[in-house]
Amino acid sequence: MKRMKKTLTHREKKVMVALLRFPELTNSSLAGKLGLSVSTVSAIKNRLLEEGYLVQKAWVNLQALGCKYLGAIHFKVNPLSSAAHRKAAKAKILEILKPIVASFEETESTHFAHFRDYREFHNKLTELKAFLGGFPYLLEDPKCALIILDETRFSRFDFADLTEKLLDEK
Repeated sequence: MKRMKKTLTHREKKVMVALLRFPELTNSSLAGKLGLSVSTVSAIKNRLLEEGYLVQKAWVNLQALGCKYLGAIHFKVNPLSSAAHRKAAKAKILEILKPIVASFEETESTHFAHFRDYREFHNKLTELKAFLGGFPYLLEDPKCALIILDETRFSRFDFADLTEKLLDEK
């Protein structure tokens, strides 16, 4: 990857934002939308990839794989809890949530786990709170967020507006 230029040209900015707004379009369709030639769109797209402004990604339909919800659960850990309490809590959290990603820190822990439905999320969280409430492991109630991975509400994050704003500031 080359070093990024300090500024992008007007056409490079247009192509970048269009790629974010319409990721499903071919270079030919983007060119028609932008009033540019296909070779110009292709060259700019390749340059933006090469210079690190864009990164190619594959999107997986998690719902098709049975993952309808993604839950994030964050705990503030009591630093005075014993090593035995920490070990027991870590084991139980992993057993109950079966997180995709787990981070256990000295004073905090964060976990991302997938759930088939809201009931499963609620039941696991209730079980976890009941267990963790049994000894001084937490400083406060866990912070939870549940993201619905339903295509009608959440297909992928749209950063086109943010990108356009950042590009305008340069």
